[in-house]
Amino acid sequence: MRAGVMVAVAFVVMLAASSPAGAVPLPGAHTDGGEPTATVTNPVSIGGGPGGDGGGGGGGGGYCTYEELALPGPVYELPYGEGGGGEEGLYGTSATGRWAVQNCFNEFGQQVSSVVVPLIDDGGGGAVVDPQVLLQDALAKLRIPDPPLTVNPPVGSSSLVGVPVWLWLDGGYWQSASATASAGGASATVTAEPVSAAWKMGDGETVTCDGPGTPWTPAVAPAAASDCSHVYRRPSTGAPDGRFAVAVTVTWAVSWTSTVPGFGGDLDDLTRTATAELEVAEVQALADAR
Repeated sequence: MRAGVMVAVAFVVMLAASSPAGAVPLPGAHTDGGEPTATVTNPVSIGGGPGGDGGGGGGGGGYCTYEELALPGPVYELPYGEGGGGEEGLYGTSATGRWAVQNCFNEFGQQVSSVVVPLIDDGGGGAVVDPQVLLQDALAKLRIPDPPLTVNPPVGSSSLVGVPVWLWLDGGYWQSASATASAGGASATVTAEPVSAAWKMGDGETVTCDGPGTPWTPAVAPAAASDCSHVYRRPSTGAPDGRFAVAVTVTWAVSWTSTVPGFGGDLDDLTRTATAELEVAEVQALADAR
């Protein structure tokens, strides 16, 4: 067969419901008499099974398992018609000549994917799951909710032109979040740190705060400002429904590390946004005609 396209990607594997326990037929690995030509060995789990693992606010409900496959050599062919290989076939390579099947499940324990991935050299003569694959698992388990937008005067009441509106994120939202995925001797840990909160106030102004802001208390003077506040210069009467549309977007800096040397670094930032509507009124002073 002519040489195909060499790719370092994962391949979708359809699991046969009739396969014997501990055996996974691959695409093109026909099961004459129910016996697959590739079998599973050395099962290892990721994420601690159902529920996953994660720390500091991370941790999703899904999880994955990895099981090493007995495949013939460093090149694996996905046959024509089984994943879009085309006339010349689709190939993947493994520098170690070893492979694993990654089975992923949702929070209800239902399988959502099954993918063949290469194993890489662990630097000590063994083979481990590629940390880049584990990175995707960790990112999928990282859970960062939308920010708990809070203002004073509170949503549902009227703010006043010229009086500071206090802005903050309630609760313990402003803290790092992390998630770890492990398989065998390899792991990847993703960490996200909140770095800024940009408040679009609906009047064309944006307030950027380096932290969560300071909660308002009744002891605060009415005209006092905070480290994260905004003063409206006009009422919201001309805005849709008579209220300004406010949105706060929190930016998270994301990085990752691995127990395998040479892997890790900075990733793209993540953002989370919450919205609210604020009514702003203007108090007219009455002149004394005496």
